[in-house]
Amino acid sequence: MIKQFISFQLLLFLSLLSIKMWAQDTEPEQIALLRKSIEKELNDSAKTAMLLDLGDKIENRNPAEALACYRDAAETAKKALNSCRDKGRQNTFRALMSKALRFEGIVQLRQGETNQSVIIFRTALQFALLSGNDTEKGKAYNCLATALREEGKGDEAIALFEKSVGTALLAGDSALASSALTSLGILYGEKGNDNKAFAAFFKSLAIDEARGDVDGVARNYTNIGNLHSDRDNLTKAISYYTLSLKMALGAGNPATLQASYTNMAQAYNLTKRYDEAISYLNKALGLCRKNQDKQGESACLTNLGVANYMLGNYAMAQNHYQQALEVAESLGDVDATALLLGNLAALSIETAQRQPENTPARTLGYHLALTYSLRAYNLAREMKSVHQLEKLSTQLMKVYRMTGNHAKALEFAEVVINLRDSLFQTSKIQAISEMESKYQTERKQLEIDALEKEKALQQSLVKRQQWVIYTVVAGFLLVSVSLIAIGRLLAQKQTANKLITERNEALLKANSEITQQKEEIIAQRDEIEHQRDIVIKQKNQIEEIHHQLTDSIDYAFRIQQALLTTKSQLAALFGGVVVFYRPRNVVSGDFFWATRLNDTILLAVADCTGHGVPGAMMSVLGMSYLNEIVQRKPSAMPHQILADLRTEIVAALSQTGLWNEQKEGMDMSVIAFNPSTGNLWFAGANSPLLIIRPSNTMNPANIDTDSPDSDRLTYVKGDKMPVGIHDRMNPFTLHQLQLSKGDHVFLMTDGYADQFGGQQGKKFMTHRLRHFLQQTSLLTPDDQEAALQNTFDQWKGTHDQTDDVTVVGFRY
Repeated sequence: MIKQFISFQLLLFLSLLSIKMWAQDTEPEQIALLRKSIEKELNDSAKTAMLLDLGDKIENRNPAEALACYRDAAETAKKALNSCRDKGRQNTFRALMSKALRFEGIVQLRQGETNQSVIIFRTALQFALLSGNDTEKGKAYNCLATALREEGKGDEAIALFEKSVGTALLAGDSALASSALTSLGILYGEKGNDNKAFAAFFKSLAIDEARGDVDGVARNYTNIGNLHSDRDNLTKAISYYTLSLKMALGAGNPATLQASYTNMAQAYNLTKRYDEAISYLNKALGLCRKNQDKQGESACLTNLGVANYMLGNYAMAQNHYQQALEVAESLGDVDATALLLGNLAALSIETAQRQPENTPARTLGYHLALTYSLRAYNLAREMKSVHQLEKLSTQLMKVYRMTGNHAKALEFAEVVINLRDSLFQTSKIQAISEMESKYQTERKQLEIDALEKEKALQQSLVKRQQWVIYTVVAGFLLVSVSLIAIGRLLAQKQTANKLITERNEALLKANSEITQQKEEIIAQRDEIEHQRDIVIKQKNQIEEIHHQLTDSIDYAFRIQQALLTTKSQLAALFGGVVVFYRPRNVVSGDFFWATRLNDTILLAVADCTGHGVPGAMMSVLGMSYLNEIVQRKPSAMPHQILADLRTEIVAALSQTGLWNEQKEGMDMSVIAFNPSTGNLWFAGANSPLLIIRPSNTMNPANIDTDSPDSDRLTYVKGDKMPVGIHDRMNPFTLHQLQLSKGDHVFLMTDGYADQFGGQQGKKFMTHRLRHFLQQTSLLTPDDQEAALQNTFDQWKGTHDQTDDVTVVGFRY
C-alpha cells in the first residue's frame, strides 16, 4: 500500500509541475487590490493577464471562482483577437487564449473531469500552435499528454510528451523539458520498455544537475529506484533511494524528503528487513505530522502497524492501527477506516488464538475481533463495497465459528455466498465448503451426545422402575406379614387392631409416594421422546445439507472431467505420454489441455487460484477461453495465447488492479510443437518447461546448471507474472527450441514440488523432481508414470496433500 500511495502522489506532482506552478495563499489585501485593478483596466492584454493572475492566486481556496476568472480571461482574449488586425498582436492574444484554456483544463483535471479537460487542452494546443510561441506550445503538449495518460491513452500521451520535450528544448525551457522527460520515463516503465524509461530518467537527471535543481535530482533518483523496485531488483533500488535521500536532505523540501523516506521503507519492507522499514517510516511520520499531512500520517501509521505485525510486535501494531484509525476517522476517510478496522480485527484474532483455551484473555480477543469486524462491515455496507463486504463477512463467519455461535456463523456464511454470487455468479458451495468438515464433526458429535443422553435417561427409568417394583413387593410382603399377624393375634383385640391400622396407614403413604414417582417417570419419558425428535430433525437437516453439497460437487466434477483433455487424446497426439494428475479435493484447480492445428500441436498445463470448487471454476473458465482463442486465432503462438487469455480473464472477472482486490488467475505453461521438424515454442506464466535428453545440444541463456546431470537437462523458466491482473503486465516471452529424437518434454504445476513429507516433513522441492525425472528417463512412459505416483505417495506418507498435482510429459 505504501508503494501505491507514493507512486500516485509522485506521478501527479511531476506531471503538473511543468503545467503550472500552484500559487501559495495570498493575502486578502493583495487579492482585493487586484480585483479593483481588473475593473479599471481597459487594455485587453493587461486585463487578461490580471484575470489569469487572480485565478492563480485564489485557485487553492476557491476553485470555482478561479475557473470563472480563467473563462473571463479566455473570453477577453477572444474578443481582442477578433477585433485585432495586427498579426503580432494576434499571436499575443492566441498565446493568452492558450494559457487561459490551459489553466481552465488544469482545474477540470484536478476535479476529476478528465474527458472535459482533454477537450479543453486540445483547443488550447490549437491556439498555441497558431501563436508560434514555443514555450506555450511545450506546456500545451504537456497538459494534453497528462490528461490523455489519465484517460488510459498511453501511446498518444507518449507522442505528445516527446513533442513537449523537443519544443521545450527549442524554447530554452529546461525545467519543462525535464518534467516532460520524467513523465515519459514513467509511461515507458508502465509499458515495460525499460531501456527507454531509464534513458528518459537519466536525461531528465542530467538536465536537473546542469540547472542545479537539487530537488529535481532527488526526484529522478527516486523514479529510477522505483523502476528497479518494480523489476524486483531491490539492491539497485535501495542504492538509488539512498542517493535520492541524500539529495532530498540537501534540498530541504519536506515533500521530497517524505517521499524518499517512504520509498526507502518500502524497499526494506519488500526485502523483509522490517526493522529498517520501521525506522524510515517513523521519519516519514514525523514529517507528515510537522506538515499536517493527515493522509500521509494515516498511511505511515498503517504501514508501521503492518511492519510490526510481521515482526510479531502485536502490541505496537495495535497501537499504530489505533492511531491511524483516529486520523482516518477525523478525515472522514470511510474506506481507510473500514480497512483499519479489518486489520484490528485480524490482529485480535491472532492474539486470541495465542491465548490458552477457556481463558478471559482469549474470550476478550474474540470479542474485540467481533466488535471491529461488525463496525468495518457496517461501513463497507454504507459504501456498497462488495469486495470489502465479502472479506469482512468471511471474517465474521470465522469469528462466530471460533466463539461457538454457529447460528451466526451460518448467517454470515449465507451472506458470503450471496456476495460471491454477485461477484462471480457461482453456486453457494464456495462459501459453505470451508465449514463442511466442521458440520460433519458436529453432526457426529450431536448424534453421539443424543444417544448417550437417551441411554442415561433409559438407565434412570429402569432404576426407578426397579425401585417401584421393590417398593410394591415390600409393601405386599408387609401386608402379608400383617395379615398373618392379625390371624395369630385375633385374641389381642384392641392392641392388634391398633397395630393393623398403623401399618395400613404406612402402606397407604408408601402407595402415594409410588404413584407420585410413577408420574415423574412418565414426565421424564415424554421429555426424552421430545429431545429425541429434535435430534432426529437436526440429523435429517444436516444430512440434507450434506446431500446437496455432495451432489453439487459431483456435478462440478462431471463438468470438469468432460472439458479436460483425456490421456488417450494426449497419446493420440504425442504417442507415449506420462500423465500424473491428482486433485487435492474432488475437483481440481489444475488442468491440462491440448489440441492439434494443422502441423502444430498445442499443449497447456495450468494451476488456477484456489482448490476445490473455486479452483475448478477457474479451470473451466481457462479451458473455455483457450478453445475460443485457438478458434479465433489458429496461428497464435504460445506467448500470444497467454496474452489473449490474460485479457479474457481480466475482463471476465472485472479486475482493476486495486490493492485490496482479490488476484484470481492462473499460472500456465504453453508449448507449440511441430512433430515433423522437432521445432518447439514455449511461453510460461510463473511456470517452467523441462527437457531431458541424451546429450546437451542446446544452451539457451536460462538453462539450469545446478543439476548434477545438467548436460542432459534444459530448464526454461517462465515469466514472473500470472495469467490475470498483476503489478507487472508485460508481454510474455516466446522461447524457440529444437528437439532431438529421444528428448523428454515435461510441463508441470508446483503441486508435486510443494508437497510436504519425508522423514523431516519438508517440501519435495523442484530440484529433487528434476533429478528424479532424469533418473527415470530410461523407463517406459507407463513405468515412469507409476514411479511418479509411488514416489509421491511414499514422500507424502501420512501428511495431507498440500495442493493439486499435475505432471504431463511426452517423448519426441
